[in-house]
Amino acid sequence: MEGKQKEDVLLPRISLNAKSGKSLIPIGGEFRNYSIKGIIGRGGYGEIYYAFDPRQSDHVALKVEGKMRRGKLAKRTILEQKILLRMQGRPHCPKMAASGSVGNLNFIALEVLSINLSDLRKVAPGKRLGNSTVARIVQQAIGALYDLHNIGYVHRDVKPPNMCFGIRPETRHVLYLLDFGLVRKFMKEDGTLRPRREKAGFRGTFRYVSVRVHEKQEQCPADDLTSLVYSAIELSHSFLPWKQVTNSEQMRQYKKSVAKQGFSCVSESMGLHMVNVARAVVNLVPWTTIDYVRLQSMLNGATDGLKVTDPYEWDVGMKK
Repeated sequence: MEGKQKEDVLLPRISLNAKSGKSLIPIGGEFRNYSIKGIIGRGGYGEIYYAFDPRQSDHVALKVEGKMRRGKLAKRTILEQKILLRMQGRPHCPKMAASGSVGNLNFIALEVLSINLSDLRKVAPGKRLGNSTVARIVQQAIGALYDLHNIGYVHRDVKPPNMCFGIRPETRHVLYLLDFGLVRKFMKEDGTLRPRREKAGFRGTFRYVSVRVHEKQEQCPADDLTSLVYSAIELSHSFLPWKQVTNSEQMRQYKKSVAKQGFSCVSESMGLHMVNVARAVVNLVPWTTIDYVRLQSMLNGATDGLKVTDPYEWDVGMKK
């Protein structure tokens, strides 16, 4: 894979020089049956390693989290494993090879995917993706959210860093939704809605959450779709209009103003079809039935006649 990284922009960046003292698992070491070859990424809740599974003669992305966090039992990996298990076989869910715990660490072994959409945007010309690409990304992401919402969960952290493409020939045009550690069940098994809290704790990432989330309202499927709209703005416009705002109330007001003005400040870069979807999404009535297929079809005119399975701009010249 190291040799190919200079040729294919999609392939993940793998660090081979992470200091073992700063890693949960030492690079070059063994973890269960996996040989740790490098590190793909790290965050506040854990690390993702590039590992080799000799049983399958294949590499995996090994997501690892400590069992304890700030003196409390860490539940993100456990929750994510539960959702991944429910979602296996659906087109936009990564394949899970294994999960479990070793010592004081929980882990999930997943198929290796591309760099995330945020990093992909940053290596694109002008640090923005073309309208056809963004339209097809959003069409696929809507499908991914439908699958999640259909089993009764909201994601609560939809953003470009949590979306990737496959890297195999048969999956490099397939979008994958990642990181289910913040999901919340909103619908019971019989299809009825769970009672809503009067005031919900904040979950998500400030710049991508909906106005309702800033107001500490219980999150619903419409909020995930609003986060997807904001993600689309960033991918096509190269930045969000409220990028420099750090205060939650000011950001809430900014988002309300942009929506009230019909997304006119980003309409030129987003294109008419995406703007129409953005307007439709922010006008969704919370907790009502969503027509996901209609939202997808509204973007057909923005794809330049291309299907989601057709080549994307990184296939035709966007190289590192």
